[in-house]
Amino acid sequence: MEDDYPSLARKLGERLEAGLRGIADKYPKLIRRTAGVGALHGVFLHTGGTLVDSALKLVPSKFAQDPQARSKILTAAVIAALYRDHDILTFYGSNREIALIVSPPLVATEAEVEPFLTALDEVLSRGVVNLISGLVREKASV
Repeated sequence: MEDDYPSLARKLGERLEAGLRGIADKYPKLIRRTAGVGALHGVFLHTGGTLVDSALKLVPSKFAQDPQARSKILTAAVIAALYRDHDILTFYGSNREIALIVSPPLVATEAEVEPFLTALDEVLSRGVVNLISGLVREKASV
């Protein structure tokens, strides 16, 4: 029997889309939008505000001058928390907009998507201050 990867991607995508939409509805001040098709989705975070601006003061000035520094810091804070606390590896894209990339392997099942969605919900529930301060503490201790 051959694997039907397009069908697997569609099923994963349906679960991801529904789950990410629910999380975005729960955290409208943190998630600007989600987008994706199949097993590849992105979570775009709101990056305005004084908390992210304050965090920029803690990083080297060359990095802070990057027009996407806000997006990179907040998204990196979410990525770090997902990995550190839940053993979930994610990354951010480097196109015009910085997105948290959600891309489970096509051999994953819909049920295996649930731990990611639960972990993302838990991480986002911490709020911007705790996420960024967690990232700063982690990097300062290295």
